[in-house]
Amino acid sequence: MASPCVRQHALTVVAPVRDGERANLVRLLEQEQAAIVRDLARVRTMHFGRFVVFDRAGGDAALAFESNYDGDPQTHLQQLVHAIGPSLERFFGCCEGYVRGSLPAYAAEHAVAPLTYYVSHGGLSRDQILHDREVRQAIEGWLDERDAAGELARMPPRDVAVRLQKHLSKLGLKVGPVERGLPKQPWAWIGLLPILVGVLVVEAGLALAALLVDEPADQREAEVSPPIIKSDNDPAINALSDAEDRHPQNGLTHVVPVKPGVVRRAALRLALYFVEQAHRRLYFTGTL
Repeated sequence: MASPCVRQHALTVVAPVRDGERANLVRLLEQEQAAIVRDLARVRTMHFGRFVVFDRAGGDAALAFESNYDGDPQTHLQQLVHAIGPSLERFFGCCEGYVRGSLPAYAAEHAVAPLTYYVSHGGLSRDQILHDREVRQAIEGWLDERDAAGELARMPPRDVAVRLQKHLSKLGLKVGPVERGLPKQPWAWIGLLPILVGVLVVEAGLALAALLVDEPADQREAEVSPPIIKSDNDPAINALSDAEDRHPQNGLTHVVPVKPGVVRRAALRLALYFVEQAHRRLYFTGTL
């Protein structure tokens, strides 16, 4: 089998875009999108990757690069540079403080540690996932051929299993149990309960504090600067929706401004902490 029991990590690099370079950066990303998608397939540590250009609350633009990867960050960054190095130089060359050839150091300087992130196949490397897909496709193809020939209905179940194993062996595909390092149940789930109780109690207190402190301030702000409401038929939003379904599995990148207030920030961090604990202990089977 490929590398089993691999810990997946998340990398998020947020870099400020130089004044006047936002349009140029967006143009570069659009021009090189097809080549980037093709070349990133060679990065064997990568599960997911995305570039996002967004405007911060202060009005300045930023470039965010996200990836979910196997193993250590240095190896992952080296593979990224090897696969799409020239494109990365052009993209980050539009950002403040970037010096050509300094991507690993620049990425470390502008990395943002995640409070939580989604893992669809916990404990499985990218190579293992692709291998398992090949196994499934080979099994389905063999069964369809035998069924179309009228052989499958006459085979005892054990013969089907033995012949399938021989077929996979000829294709160089190995099958068997894989140690994924997943949390033992029900102990991991039971251990989540006291965390849940504590989070609910603290969040209730934070919600009360926000109601008394932050909500009145928001009301005063709304009276001075009414919110801008966009129609559901906004052409820009419709164009984005029409373009996103390119693959059976869509990545999700959601960038929103967070309401001000220390209490709200604490509540958000605590909620994300609980989401991460629940993901690690309970929701590790591909259920988002």
